[in-house]
Amino acid sequence: MIDSKYCQLMAKYNHWQNANIIDIVAKMDDEIWLQPKGLFFDSIGGTLNHLIYGDTIWLETFTGKKRTYTNPRQIIYPARADWIKARTNLDQQINDWANQVSDEWLDSEYSFFSNAYQKYITKPNWLFVTHFFNHQTHHRSQVTTALQQSGIKYGVTDLPWMPE
Repeated sequence: MIDSKYCQLMAKYNHWQNANIIDIVAKMDDEIWLQPKGLFFDSIGGTLNHLIYGDTIWLETFTGKKRTYTNPRQIIYPARADWIKARTNLDQQINDWANQVSDEWLDSEYSFFSNAYQKYITKPNWLFVTHFFNHQTHHRSQVTTALQQSGIKYGVTDLPWMPE
């Protein structure tokens, strides 16, 4: 359903949107970073840490590496500066992965035991990759809403207006 060009496009989009968030987070007051906002992962910092968790787990899955994290609610990087460094590094890893992914791999199947659903799941890789990028967008949209509610303007999120 998707191809390697889709992965490259979405990796660039992910990088662009995270760069926008990094610009905001770098200037953000500490109290806003971990202030409860009613998000799935409570705060802006909690949600952005969840994205580090999710992106890392999926990227490790796609590349056959052992999982680094086990708790989706873990605040991996409570300090904004540490989160910025980790996010920047992870986005580069995602770009590198997307630039080497093949259409053949996307069409192949992957099986794993889901701790969340307590059963084995077998699906084509393209479905998991689609979820990977959709998950990023889903939680970033929660963050942009919380930023807006805090009086912080986020900017453009529309894919067709991504800078080249």
